[in-house]
Amino acid sequence: MTTKPKAENLIEEEKRMDAEIEKLEAEERETNSPARVLTWEEVQAGATGELEQRERRRAFLPRLITAAKVKRLEVRRERYEAEAEPFRKKREEAYERLQAATAKRLEAVEEENAARADYGDAHARVTSREQRIKEANREIRALRGEG
Repeated sequence: MTTKPKAENLIEEEKRMDAEIEKLEAEERETNSPARVLTWEEVQAGATGELEQRERRRAFLPRLITAAKVKRLEVRRERYEAEAEPFRKKREEAYERLQAATAKRLEAVEEENAARADYGDAHARVTSREQRIKEANREIRALRGEG
């Protein structure tokens, strides 16, 4: 026997609540229509007890509808919570991967910056030495009279 996931069960329960609310609202619309005039025979036949019962129900219907709407919203909230749970786990795993990737990227940036600094230092020293070599060659040519 296969059980449905919790969210699907809650969707079905929410649909049942929708149907119940619709039924209660239809009953309320029906009872709010103007009352028909009773005949004397209906009054004598004891229809008044039934009318009193309907009137009590009519007064109680708005509270029933409100309670059903609250229940439907509670079911909806529970469904949303059930639907969010797998995404919470996925978000947590993704965040851990993001943290690891960010750490690697920062480490790579630090390594790149260190390499750039080393390159810059070495390049400056080489350029300085090459400049000194050129100066020395000029002085040698000048002393030899090579011009």
